[in-house]
Amino acid sequence: MALQQTPVIPNLQLYTDEDQPKGEHLQLPQNSTRYQIVEAFVHLGLCLLESPQGRESLANTATKIVQERDANRQPIPHLYNKPIEEMPKWISLFLSSMRNNFPMTYLSKMEGEAMAVRQDGVNDMEQFHPRVCGYININRTIVNNMIVCHQNPNSADNYSRFKFQMTSHVLRRLYFPHPFASWYRDDPGSAPSNYQGNVKCSVAVSQPSSHLITSARRDSLSTPAQSR
Repeated sequence: MALQQTPVIPNLQLYTDEDQPKGEHLQLPQNSTRYQIVEAFVHLGLCLLESPQGRESLANTATKIVQERDANRQPIPHLYNKPIEEMPKWISLFLSSMRNNFPMTYLSKMEGEAMAVRQDGVNDMEQFHPRVCGYININRTIVNNMIVCHQNPNSADNYSRFKFQMTSHVLRRLYFPHPFASWYRDDPGSAPSNYQGNVKCSVAVSQPSSHLITSARRDSLSTPAQSR
């Protein structure tokens, strides 16, 4: 299985804390297997949001939240100060910013597949910058398992299942509440009353086979000419 060689997420910066002193992270090069695997499922998640259905879903969600906040007896603050009919245009700008300035991403030992951490720093929607708003944590054990599957010709199906599993989870973290919510909200707030927590174009996830390993062997983490 060949991995993507040409970067599709410009400026993606991926770090790992594996084998590093406590509190320190090592930046992974673009030619590393782990970088290319993470870039592949992040790219797929962004492609889903960039699709016509994804854009429509983002615009509808943001519109409902803005309208509900404005309709409150005591209106709840938000950052969107443009005509509501321009929401699709601003969604396009948001998605472009996400692809070109994707949040700092860390491979970490953690529960779950992925987590987005929101930070303060945005008080003007037009000045939105994903890296100022937060960062993404990704379960490094799952990525290491993906490497093992990728290097084993008999595990192509399991690699594909892992890829769709991670695409789905990363997509959810990008969509709501972080960092999408940081783009137009100036406080944690809440979702609209009828928000269901998913995107129309969400991926159906097949679970990996139960016999898969839970941690990658040390000699499986790199390939010749690839540091990590």
